[in-house]
Amino acid sequence: MRIVHAEAARAGWDSTRPPERGWVPVTLADQWQTRWAGHDGVVWYRLRWRQDDARQPTGLLLDYTCMAAAVYLNGSLIDRDPSLVEPLSRSWHMPRYFLLQAPLLEPGENELLVRVSGLAAYQPSFGVVDVGDPQVLQARYRQGVLVRHDLQLLDSAIGFVLAAVIGLFWLLRRQETMYGWYALSAVFGRLYDTNFFAASPWPFASTDGWQAFIGGCYVMSAAAHTVFLLRFSQRRWPRFERLLLGIAVALMAAALLWPQWMGPYRNVYLVPVIAFLYLVSFVFMGYAVRSDRRDCQVLALCIVLPVVVSLHDLGVYMGWYGGVSYLGSFTSPLMLLGMGFVLAYRFANTMKRVEGFNAELSREVRQATGQLARPCGNNTRWSWRMAGPANACNWCATCTTASAAPLVGAISAGRAGAGTNMAAAGDRQAAWRRCAMTCACV
Repeated sequence: MRIVHAEAARAGWDSTRPPERGWVPVTLADQWQTRWAGHDGVVWYRLRWRQDDARQPTGLLLDYTCMAAAVYLNGSLIDRDPSLVEPLSRSWHMPRYFLLQAPLLEPGENELLVRVSGLAAYQPSFGVVDVGDPQVLQARYRQGVLVRHDLQLLDSAIGFVLAAVIGLFWLLRRQETMYGWYALSAVFGRLYDTNFFAASPWPFASTDGWQAFIGGCYVMSAAAHTVFLLRFSQRRWPRFERLLLGIAVALMAAALLWPQWMGPYRNVYLVPVIAFLYLVSFVFMGYAVRSDRRDCQVLALCIVLPVVVSLHDLGVYMGWYGGVSYLGSFTSPLMLLGMGFVLAYRFANTMKRVEGFNAELSREVRQATGQLARPCGNNTRWSWRMAGPANACNWCATCTTASAAPLVGAISAGRAGAGTNMAAAGDRQAAWRRCAMTCACV
């Protein structure tokens, strides 16, 4: 049985008991800022249902309570987050499951009270409630935890590992700046992902501080990702890159210095950044379609599905439809596959170039060796001996051609002055080397 009709009443931060007045009917899931704009504090929700057989164990599933909550059944506390005031506990998107039975569960009418603490800037809300078969509800609870927490945690771990691997590759090959930008983007992106499984705003003293920080991380990740795609596309736009990175660093600094503004009004800068990131992704996909580079095409294919899924997550973030389940973690293996292919593809191409260079070098060496071993045209070998003024020079007929005559003259001139100074001997040796290099017999 799903309960979607309830009553709600707002209260202050210090409220420990539900108010006697001010209750209004609401439909779950409920976001209270649409009714009480600007209300920071507590809203109490009251639900009732009839239980025919209290001796039969019954499951109770609360879809989510944003930001923190305490749960009472028939006046008894059955669950409570560690901090119901600032800094608030962050169980904002986690389901809660309880196995109810007598004497807590009463025959006839049962009353459920949920005290939700939240801030109007961060979509304070209360999801639907289900009562029924424990096995069915427990299975649904486990699925919710898997999607909203466990996969997010796994996605973050994979992202940090990939960032470390790519970062090490960049440290070993500093000229490959593309990998450094990807590693930086991945680190900030995974810091942003901690929003999905962090239980408290630590090390920040307030929810505003936490929200401002993860907003700044998103901006830094988007900027680094843009430069990464530029480098991957073999483009350098120095002025644009300096401007982009300057804005990102300034926003990150502002988030740390003025969280009381950068947290509640994060959409002022996050929405333009989100739109810019979509534009960058579509431009890169267009470039990949026109390019004949296989690695670009594969990476673009790996980006398509995350972009499509991100439209769902954007709707959840903006509150366009109910729910708190973000699906981006399901697409992270695609980026892992894409970057793995890029590394393998580039390594294979590098090895092909090295192998081609080695083959060409071996061919040139064999050709030079064959030329050196080839006999002269008159079936004689040329040789020379330089031992002093009386040394002899025996040349084959081809050395007396017009091309060799100047060298022979230089050698003769050098030999004539060999007994007078060492400089002449040096000139003679240089002439001999030039002659040997020019001789047609070689």
